[in-house]
Amino acid sequence: MSNEQLVALISERLCTGGTASLTVTGNSMAPIFKSGVTVVSLKKCDNIRKYDIVLYQRQNGTVVLHRVIRVAGDTLVLRGDNDIQTEKGVPCAAVIGLAYEACTEGKRVHLQGIRNRMQGRYAALKRSVKRLFYKKR
Repeated sequence: MSNEQLVALISERLCTGGTASLTVTGNSMAPIFKSGVTVVSLKKCDNIRKYDIVLYQRQNGTVVLHRVIRVAGDTLVLRGDNDIQTEKGVPCAAVIGLAYEACTEGKRVHLQGIRNRMQGRYAALKRSVKRLFYKKR
C-alpha cells in the first residue's frame, strides 16, 4: 500500500468518528515503540497539545509518528523521542491523527495523560544530553 493510499484510508476512517491502528516501523520513537512490534491506535485530533504523539505526513509524502515539542500558532515543532533532529514549521493541517494507545507484546499503554507528558519531558531531557555528548566529539 502506498503512503497516499494509507493516508487516505486512515483520514477517511478518522473523519467519520472511527479509529485506526497501524504497526510502527522505524526507531525514532524508541524505547516507547518497538519497530515491527508496537501497534498504535489513532483517533481524530481536534486539539493538538505539547507532548502529544501525532501521525503526520511530510511534504515529501513520508508518514511519520513523532511527539509534539511545541505548538506555535498553526505550525508544530516535532521530534522522535530517539532523534536528535527537530522538525520545525510542520503545519497543523499535515497531522493525520493522534496516537492515544499503544500495544507492545500484549501490554497496552495509554498515550494521553500525565504518564505520557512525563515521558515527553524525559525524552526532551535525554535529547539535550545527547546533543551535548555529540558536540564534544
